[in-house]
Amino acid sequence: MTSSTPLQETAPQAPLKVLALIPKSFGSPARAELKAQVESRLGTMTGKRVEVTDSIDWHRGTFGSSGGWDDWIWNTVSAVDYTTRKTKFDAFVTCVQDLGRANAGIVKLALRNGRAVLHWKDQEPLAVVQKLDERDSDDWVGGWRVCTTQIQG
Repeated sequence: MTSSTPLQETAPQAPLKVLALIPKSFGSPARAELKAQVESRLGTMTGKRVEVTDSIDWHRGTFGSSGGWDDWIWNTVSAVDYTTRKTKFDAFVTCVQDLGRANAGIVKLALRNGRAVLHWKDQEPLAVVQKLDERDSDDWVGGWRVCTTQIQG
């Protein structure tokens, strides 16, 4: 089964803003490489300039003022930019198959709200995340698995 993605819906001159959902276990060099690869691949795919934000950096900069995990997840997916009145992120990209609680919460809320969620895997085409399978809700590091379909090329 193939699927298309709503990434082309942003204004042509506006950059595509993406939050890369990166596990805390990734070191800085791996995070930087992942961001560069996602920017390049999505830029080629959409023909747009892509700005990728690392979820670890986003968490460090925004969690303290959020009031807790549920509020932080909601703000990550739903908050709008004060100036543009558009959501902070146009899309979310997972980079591992098994997600922890916070990243799974972001994906669930994004999917529920019809937002673009993609899965990146090195050397493979991007895939659309269709849903999450909860495998173990007590495993806050990897208790949810992304289920995907390939993007029609």
